[in-house]
Amino acid sequence: MPMTDWPKRWEALREVCRKRSLVLQSWRVDEALYGSAAHPPALVSIEPPAAEREVLSVEEAMGTRLPAAMRRVFLRYSRKMDICWMFPEASTTELKNSGLPAYLYWGILYCSLADMPSLKKEYDGFLRHCDPDDDYDRHWFHKFPVLEAGFGDYVAVEMEAGGAEQVVYLSHEGDCDMHGRPLASDFEDFIDRMSLLGCPHEGYELEPFFEPDRPYLQPDGEKGRLWRAWFGLG
Repeated sequence: MPMTDWPKRWEALREVCRKRSLVLQSWRVDEALYGSAAHPPALVSIEPPAAEREVLSVEEAMGTRLPAAMRRVFLRYSRKMDICWMFPEASTTELKNSGLPAYLYWGILYCSLADMPSLKKEYDGFLRHCDPDDDYDRHWFHKFPVLEAGFGDYVAVEMEAGGAEQVVYLSHEGDCDMHGRPLASDFEDFIDRMSLLGCPHEGYELEPFFEPDRPYLQPDGEKGRLWRAWFGLG
């Protein structure tokens, strides 16, 4: 999973967004940036790597170190990854006729070093209301949040002592089979898998990309291959 492969994958996603006329999700549209444009084009933005002093400053603000693989990605690859795309309404019929789940119509991956302290503060605020003895709540403990996955859901890293820093999905409502489910072996592996899939967003969009006998998201599984070929990332 070399980071050197990622730029060409993001470029492939940009090309898909252009060819399919994918748009920015409405809740991301800032009139100060886009004016009155009804449907600004989709966004695939990768900023340069962070300096060590930037990472140290963020860690000091949080009072804890970043997960090792996440720290590595920020320092060696990018301080901020911002991917946001959505099928325009007129394209949803094409998706429904593809043989793929009809809800695979948007993608987001927003991960910013500068925003880590506020994200962790928000997460910790939710954690204060959790009970470690509750079957649902217990999944929220010993985690480090790395990004929001929509409507209160999070993607987080396992931080138990001696752990392997697996990336897991956390459902705010606990209303899907994805709650507590491992997505990747660590944060670098997570970005690697998501860059192949084009960053499907919420738990129900990720669920098709699991295989019964294999761990984590599977971009080369049956649904993964079908999706990537149809979408244009194959």
